[in-house]
Amino acid sequence: MITVKPSDSDFIWNSGAGYGVEMLGGTTICIRYDHSATKWEIINKSGGMVRLEGLKLHLPCETITLYNNSLTNNMVPDKAERNRGYTNGPVSVDNAAKFGINKYSFNGSTTWITVNDSPDWDVFGSTSGDYTVACWVYCDNAASVDENFITHYEDIGNIWFIRRTSTGTLQLYYDGSAGTEINISGGTISQSTWHHVALVKIGSESGIYIDGSQVAYDATFTPDTFIGDLYLGRRGDSANYLTGDLDDIIIAAQNIYNAAPVVGNTDTLSNWNKPFVGVQ
Repeated sequence: MITVKPSDSDFIWNSGAGYGVEMLGGTTICIRYDHSATKWEIINKSGGMVRLEGLKLHLPCETITLYNNSLTNNMVPDKAERNRGYTNGPVSVDNAAKFGINKYSFNGSTTWITVNDSPDWDVFGSTSGDYTVACWVYCDNAASVDENFITHYEDIGNIWFIRRTSTGTLQLYYDGSAGTEINISGGTISQSTWHHVALVKIGSESGIYIDGSQVAYDATFTPDTFIGDLYLGRRGDSANYLTGDLDDIIIAAQNIYNAAPVVGNTDTLSNWNKPFVGVQ
């Protein structure tokens, strides 16, 4: 028997789902600490793949599957193996990424990624349960127009998104059957710098974060679900295009950063500045 704790970093790696413990002989088991039961539990000890519970989408930008040389209508693999995206316009995969060697680059006018409609995108479909939406973003220009990072779009009255506004703040907007339910913003997303942005919903409370620090808060909302695709790099109605890059895009029905958004915007995220590992 061995005893481990998160501080034992010499032989434990944090995967987001839990901790992997490398045993003698190179064998790896995956374990997770159950806070409600205050005990460690073994997730996997067979050497097979382990997926973070609740993971809906993970686009680490390792590659685009090329169907033609124009990079239009090519497949964007989802490491969670639940959904897949497709490029629209000449979305490019190039280096100088935040993590790894690749990132998705958008030209601000004719490029975006679409991921087909799924209940996985209904972040505000219930006031119970948790959700995390996060990515790394690099804006090429000084703030002057609204630039959407991640959008779930049915129509202009049934939509949620996170974006940089024309004044440079991070904004979360959610509009459903009861009208505009959430419209909060804060912090600053500067140009020519990688920033980590996150939306975290814990029950009925929501917070948005830049580089691990909370910048805005909303206390409650009326739930709604949408029938519409997920858009990366623009709004769903050919507006608010991003000029810049996205990397390590995540949607999970789980509180992966141990967030606890509060009205005073004093919360901070755990392990936000590391590459996300949702599948091992």
